[in-house]
Amino acid sequence: MRIFNLTLTITLMTSLTAHTVPWGKGNKPLRVNSNYSLYFDTLPLDGTRNKNERPWAGWFWPHLNGGIAHRYLQPKTSAFTYKLYNKNELLRMTPEEISTLSPAEKYDIYNQKYTSYPTVMSERRKNAGVRAEWEGICHGWAPAAANHPEPAPVTVVNPDGIEIHFGASDVKALLSYYYARPGYKNSAQIGYKCTAPDSQLNRYANCDQDANAGAFHVMMANELGRWKRSFIADVDRGHEMWNQPISEFHSTIISDQPVRYTKRRFAWRLKKEIARRVHIKTRMIYASEVKPRFYPVVGTFLQKEEYNDYEYILEINPRGEIIGGTWLSEDRPDFAWVRQKAKFTGYWSAIDRIYKKRQDL
Repeated sequence: MRIFNLTLTITLMTSLTAHTVPWGKGNKPLRVNSNYSLYFDTLPLDGTRNKNERPWAGWFWPHLNGGIAHRYLQPKTSAFTYKLYNKNELLRMTPEEISTLSPAEKYDIYNQKYTSYPTVMSERRKNAGVRAEWEGICHGWAPAAANHPEPAPVTVVNPDGIEIHFGASDVKALLSYYYARPGYKNSAQIGYKCTAPDSQLNRYANCDQDANAGAFHVMMANELGRWKRSFIADVDRGHEMWNQPISEFHSTIISDQPVRYTKRRFAWRLKKEIARRVHIKTRMIYASEVKPRFYPVVGTFLQKEEYNDYEYILEINPRGEIIGGTWLSEDRPDFAWVRQKAKFTGYWSAIDRIYKKRQDL
């Protein structure tokens, strides 16, 4: 991680006349949640999810491999060409043979869709063609892991008597798929997606100081610090998107400097002025990717977590409110967001029934 030189840091900390850069439409934390506190001195500097609610490591189900139509227990089988079994064939198969099918196949079989396989066919259509290796549904996995305790293997029998073993990653895939579906509502974010080449990040407004460091700290300190809830961040600053569910953060105050103005300001303008600049270092910990497994990973060596270290300046007004911020570290999130817990409806209501069984085989 590269840090700006000492001269730049001192300049930022001792500026006497600068005003904060406005949040901007895409960086107003109170638009994410009007109950956020902006008062720096009362916001926690640490936060973590409760142990039994910590986001689980999961998979982003790459488009290149066919998404959730990928047979992860038959990794050499192409999701775009494998044979789909009809009802009679499935009745002759053992539960162990059916357990090696993809999450999408199992779900369609559970719903007796032997002739149409709508989930499988949708995944084949959506994921056909050349795709980048990083493209998938991390934007579905991250909120699923943030909102639901880790699934366990489940055995179900559909109305035709076909026994289906859903592994933990099968259920994770279905949860992730549902949260990733187009048009899903009940989410809000700060910042915008970076569209610049990695070599030109500092030249694009949506890749340089976006998401605003102050807005990011407000979200993090409220969601994890006050409410012990995970939020989601795209931890790749560049054009790739790697959405991760955030588990924990720890911030340290490096310095807290007053800003003195050389000329009198009108009282009605005080709210928009910077009274203090606070230099912060933060370590943010998040659940990371792990390839699909039939059994749960939380509590085992397979539960993978990573961390990023950030450094930034918070700008505080005379009322003690955070009103802006400036990134110092080269590493920074692209954008951050929250998504409410989903309600499963229509064809997807069976996901909730399968998930809630959460029984071991």
